[in-house]
Amino acid sequence: MYEHLNNFGKDCAIDGKLLDSYAKKDNKKSTSNESKKDYRRENDASWTCKTYIFANGTKKSTWHHGFEAHILCDAIYGLPIWKRLETASVSEQTVANDMITDLDKNHKYVLDKMKNFLADAGYDDGKRNALLKDKYNINPLVDTRHMWKEEVLREVDNQPLAYNEDGEVYYIKNIVTGEYDKLKYLGYDKQRKCLRYGFKYDDKGKVFRIPISTDRRIFLPVARDSQKYKRLYKKRTEIERLNGRIDRDYMFNDHFIRGKKKIDMMLTLSFIIMLSMAKGHIKNNQKNIRSLIN
Repeated sequence: MYEHLNNFGKDCAIDGKLLDSYAKKDNKKSTSNESKKDYRRENDASWTCKTYIFANGTKKSTWHHGFEAHILCDAIYGLPIWKRLETASVSEQTVANDMITDLDKNHKYVLDKMKNFLADAGYDDGKRNALLKDKYNINPLVDTRHMWKEEVLREVDNQPLAYNEDGEVYYIKNIVTGEYDKLKYLGYDKQRKCLRYGFKYDDKGKVFRIPISTDRRIFLPVARDSQKYKRLYKKRTEIERLNGRIDRDYMFNDHFIRGKKKIDMMLTLSFIIMLSMAKGHIKNNQKNIRSLIN
């Protein structure tokens, strides 16, 4: 794909895909001979609880028993680049770090080609953001988890500025009365590694610079409140489409596979088929490279 598709791997998205197991759960407390002889049970899977937060603020939690496929895909063409299968309880944060380390060690060309790393709030981590930018020159475009309990705005050291968890920056007009003036994003200063902000109507001609080191979780090289960030982050939907094809076209939504090794093998075969079909479509000059139909 790197050879056949223009800018393949430049914009990449990562996400976890839960693969529920429908086999019997391993009852370790059971000592009956009947239970011990039942080899149809699932011995490798684990439990996890996923909490979904909707636009209206309501939450919904669901329990899952099985595995999770952690997938890195191209965010333009929607084709897989790298994956790792773990039991459902293993943290997405931990696996993402391991995948980056693995790519650095064994497939460095993937990181060299990558320019933007797209992920939802589940991957919100300041240390990884710093690693991606400082070591690999990759822009992390990761949504934020709202973890501030009381503070609505935090002040920037040695500047009359404050920011919120969405990355919006304000000029402090009067901290006592709580008067703030929202600033306009003016671009990224590569040499100083700072985000530039000014007044919306530029009536004061003042430019403020906030080092991204102020808060690596909030301040990204592509500012969160910029149009560029919004345009690039929309590409993350490709990983969701890929996860949908895994369920629908490759029938993982209703699978009867047991054991981590078998699940991993079937997922690998599915991706081999997906990429092989894509290469065939490219050679035949077909537009829909993701189709399973010749």
